[in-house]
Amino acid sequence: MASLAPLLSILLVVIGLIGAVLPLIPGTPFILAGVLAYNLGHGWDIRVAILFVIQIVLGILGATTDWWLAPLGARKAGASWLSLVLGFPAAILGLIFFSLPGAILAPLLVVVLIEYRRQHNLPQAGRAGLGYFIGWLISSLAEVGLALVMAGLFAWQVFSPSG
Repeated sequence: MASLAPLLSILLVVIGLIGAVLPLIPGTPFILAGVLAYNLGHGWDIRVAILFVIQIVLGILGATTDWWLAPLGARKAGASWLSLVLGFPAAILGLIFFSLPGAILAPLLVVVLIEYRRQHNLPQAGRAGLGYFIGWLISSLAEVGLALVMAGLFAWQVFSPSG
């Protein structure tokens, strides 16, 4: 049974890496679960504890990039706080009713509609929507990058001579 723990931890990390690319699977939480499973099976020392804290921070950043980078992109493009605040529940409702495309398109549409209603300027509303979309793309790339760093730290921990 003890030999299953390392395999389970590696499987969780691999699922996490896949999840970082496929938005419907929570990538960094799976990686954290794999790291935790490995650490529980192999014991803790100061190096392991420091690596785990670093991975927790990276995991939280990776899991929340969609929540703050996409709105930041829209804000940089001139969107109001109202459109950003209403974009968040639109993303949740879009995900519930229309899966991944709804989670991407619903807040984008809300940002554009609110900005058009607020400013009566379609090009500016379009820029705010484009800013949201670019922010979402950057957040997706950031999540993949953070997941790769987490997996690299895990691999270093597992395969280093002192690991």
